Amino acid sequence: MRNKPLTAAFVKNVRTPGRYGDGHGGHGLTLDVKVSRNGRIAKSWIQRIRMNGKPTHMGLGAYPVISLAMARDKAIENARAHGFRSSFRQWSAERTNSPREVCELALAHVNSNAVEAAYQRSDLFDLRRKLMEQWASYLAVKRGEMRAIR
Repeated sequence: MRNKPLTAAFVKNVRTPGRYGDGHGGHGLTLDVKVSRNGRIAKSWIQRIRMNGKPTHMGLGAYPVISLAMARDKAIENARAHGFRSSFRQWSAERTNSPREVCELALAHVNSNAVEAAYQRSDLFDLRRKLMEQWASYLAVKRGEMRAIR
């Protein structure tokens, strides 16, 4: 692992197998360099993220199809979206009385329990709308403005 940010020249020229991080503040972006079965160097982008509290890796695409700049943009976008989603989930658990199922559906999470999913036929739309109105109010108060979304 490198402690300094990657450069386009380094990414293009690196031939030694390994994982090369984009330094501190790189949003978990890593260049994975491997030797393929046919002996060629294969490079791909990976981002370290946390899902459901567990660290995991998400593939962002192969180099050179995905350039360093594109990989950085994707990593920032993923970090923002993931941070927003995790903030919402934490807020909904701590500050509302909404059932867990409503919170998970608000995040578009699918119930992986086949039995529960078979019996839960409602999309809980009205409850999700109420929860999202509470979230909008919470955010608006923090920013000093409140706007109803219909």
